[in-house]
Amino acid sequence: MRSRAAILRTYGGPWSVEEFELAPPRAGEVLVRMAAAGLCHSDEHIRQGHLAPPAQSAPTAPTIGGHEGSGVVVQVGDGVTGPSPGDHVVTSFVAVCGQCHWCSSGMEYICDAGAGTMLPGMPTDGTFRHHGCDGRDLAHVSKIGAFAEHTVVSAASVRGTRTRVDPQDLMLMNKTLCGTVFGSCNPRTDIPLLATLYEAGRLHLDEMVTKCYQLDDINQAYEDLAGGELIRGIIDFGL
Repeated sequence: MRSRAAILRTYGGPWSVEEFELAPPRAGEVLVRMAAAGLCHSDEHIRQGHLAPPAQSAPTAPTIGGHEGSGVVVQVGDGVTGPSPGDHVVTSFVAVCGQCHWCSSGMEYICDAGAGTMLPGMPTDGTFRHHGCDGRDLAHVSKIGAFAEHTVVSAASVRGTRTRVDPQDLMLMNKTLCGTVFGSCNPRTDIPLLATLYEAGRLHLDEMVTKCYQLDDINQAYEDLAGGELIRGIIDFGL
């Protein structure tokens, strides 16, 4: 299928909003129609090349940005037993297998499945589902690529259930005040808990949003962030 995304082709250059080709999910993967994506400064560090080797001027593969997101499951690949089409989900930029030593010890935020978070390709088999219209493979930040209208991710990288909470509000549940790896979050239990608190009126997510932007305005959004005019911005794919 064809979709649109904000793609980084050269470090220091702007995000390029363009169409791309998305292959269907394979075993252990899900296709998600994105509803919202958080404008995190980590993606700005990636755009500026702060996480790249000093001599490297461009990503190894053109890269779809975004690692904080929420959306609705459209399709699942073979062997997926958790997420189902129609589920509202939050992306977890640290994949959670639920089976390794760390997950079993209550420390899902350092799950073994998250070790290759910043490497290109799918975590399931190392190949690519996202392709540019020029035929080149596209990487996706943290195996998520939330700055896309649609993305394919590992089933281990999404959490959520059928709920009355809007996907735009679910996206805000990625945030915490703890300065730790993923806020020491255990996504399998913490995300449903946060959704319950929001539904009960005990977690005020709407008040956290400074401004919402369209995908086409992503470069302006990051200018606003750098200029101190934006604290918590969101790409709202419904605008």
